[in-house]
Amino acid sequence: MAEASGRELALLRRLARLHGVQSSYVDQERRRVFASPAALLAALRALGAPVVAARDMPQAIRARQRELWEWRLEPVLVAWEGRLPAIELRLPAGSARGRAELTLEFLNEATQAWVEIDYNRAVHREIACSPIDRFSASPDVLRSSPSSNVLRNAFRLEAKRRQRQSDGTVSLDGVRFEIPARYRHFCDLTVRYARWDLGRVHLYDAHIN
Repeated sequence: MAEASGRELALLRRLARLHGVQSSYVDQERRRVFASPAALLAALRALGAPVVAARDMPQAIRARQRELWEWRLEPVLVAWEGRLPAIELRLPAGSARGRAELTLEFLNEATQAWVEIDYNRAVHREIACSPIDRFSASPDVLRSSPSSNVLRNAFRLEAKRRQRQSDGTVSLDGVRFEIPARYRHFCDLTVRYARWDLGRVHLYDAHIN
């Protein structure tokens, strides 16, 4: 792009904002640094903006504004501590009636449906196919997820305890546990347990897998 005029630069920066591209930043010396018109134009082209020259910017701005307005809901909503802020929902004039009740649970379900039905089945420009087709054609590198019992058993402490012969018990974090009768002849025992779940305590023998 040749040296841009003041109006062309303002339009270019406006189009960049509409696409979420920052046109400037503050460096470590607190100085404002502006991106060059060529850099902004390259970033916009990479994002798919239909702009080649300065004369294309007004039309590209109108197209982007229309595209943003046609989004019924913002693609990302931040719920701090599980609380949703006020949500702007855009609907056609004929259907914008009544009151819409939105909950975090409903939004999660709607997002899951959109991902499964729309996003994963649409052809993406970068990969020239849909994500589900790309996934199906790629080598399988998945691993089975461990069961909840396996995970509970994995995150535990291992401790050695001396069995009290008078009553056949050991103490863990101030709680006494009775040892099964068939292990009463052991003086020293190794146990595995989680401090947050003393309902699951196991005797452990390193020589037995």
